[in-house]
Order: sequence, then C-alpha cells, then structure tokens
Amino acid sequence: TIDAPDVTVKNLSVKTTAGAGNAVRGVDTDANATNLHIDSVTVRNSDDRGILINDGSNNVVGNVVVEACDFSGISLRTPNSTAHSCNISSTGQNGISIAGDNVIVSGNVVSNSANIGVAMGASNDCIILSNRIIGSGNHGIDLGGTDNIIGNNRVSDSTNTNIEDGGTGTVLDGNPTGPSN
Repeated sequence: TIDAPDVTVKNLSVKTTAGAGNAVRGVDTDANATNLHIDSVTVRNSDDRGILINDGSNNVVGNVVVEACDFSGISLRTPNSTAHSCNISSTGQNGISIAGDNVIVSGNVVSNSANIGVAMGASNDCIILSNRIIGSGNHGIDLGGTDNIIGNNRVSDSTNTNIEDGGTGTVLDGNPTGPSN
C-alpha cells in the first residue's frame, strides 16, 4: 500500500492469482497518496482491483496494462486525477471506475469488462475522451453526476446500452456507437 505523497511507480509488473479470494490488489493506495504517478505498470490476474487509488488527489495513471482481474481494472476514488493510455481487459466488474470530481479518462482501450467499461457514479466535471470500449457486459459508459463531457469515444458491442447517461448537464459529442464501430 502506498501511503505517501509524491511517489512514482514505474516499470513494474505484478501478478497475483485471480479467483483465489484473497483480495490482493496490484497497486493500492491510502489517504496520503497525493501527486502519485503510476507509469508503465502491468497487473495480471489480480484477486481484486488491478489498481486502486483510494484517496488523495492529483494522481496520474498512464501507460498501464491490466488483464484478468476479479474486480475493476482501475479505480480512481480521488479528485483531479487522470487515467490515460491504458489497456484494460477481462475484468470481473468495471474496466475503469471513477468516484471523484474533475477526473480525466482519455486514450484508453477497455475490452470485455463483465459490467461497465467506464463507470462514473456521481462524479462531477469529468472528461471521458477518445477511449475505445468494446464488449462490456452491461453498459460501455455509465454516467452519473453533473456537467461531465463525453467526447470522441468509440463504444461497441455492450450487452445493454453503449452509453447510459443518468447524469445532468452531460455534453455528449462525437461518440460513435454500434456493433464493432
């Protein structure tokens, strides 16, 4: 568990045993994880979340690969944070989960999430931009909160809706949806 400000985690590979019921996360943080940078990290077979940023602010997750985790691939429970250029596949829950305001999710590929590709909950003023989301078990993108911007995402092959907007003041622009777009 990372519990300090201004930490960089780079060029790390983590593998646990998916399905073992141990709740082991690939990368895990606590309240003091502010200005955290996770770059070029690979997490495979996580027993829980691949990466959990569980508090703090101004955190960046980039160039990360998360494969076959039992829960969400990346969980950002922190404001003013970014997930970019990541590849998340075969998650037991959501590809990317957001529970913080002013979060940016851009340039990611999320495939085969059992539930939702990008799940926003009640987050406000977030930007979901230029992601590719394929084959979600429920919705490709599921929005809550207010004043979020969702643009230039390619979302396809979700079991239910490709984009589910339950928020208010959402700006949806240039998000092609449909089979294998």
